[in-house]
Amino acid sequence: MKLEYHDDAADALDDYEANDPELYNAADDVLELLQNDDTNPILRRRMVRPPAAYVVQLRLTRPRSRPYYLFWIPEQDQTVAFIKYVGPGDRQLWA
Repeated sequence: MKLEYHDDAADALDDYEANDPELYNAADDVLELLQNDDTNPILRRRMVRPPAAYVVQLRLTRPRSRPYYLFWIPEQDQTVAFIKYVGPGDRQLWA
């Protein structure tokens, strides 16, 4: 799949790349999987909100006080994965 990013998701990834390499690498692993094997079941978990979005929990080697997630939505006949959010799960998403 081709990847496209919401501005907030792109900004978060830039920040993680500069300040939290472990978190950036965990997100990058998910993005690479989306590009190369979008049928992988780990990429297709859903939550109640937002509708039609998939969520992937980022796996980190060091324990964190809160979980981090990557939300994506398939677009354009499932040829594009729109990365909607990357970050901690305790933020309000899609109000």
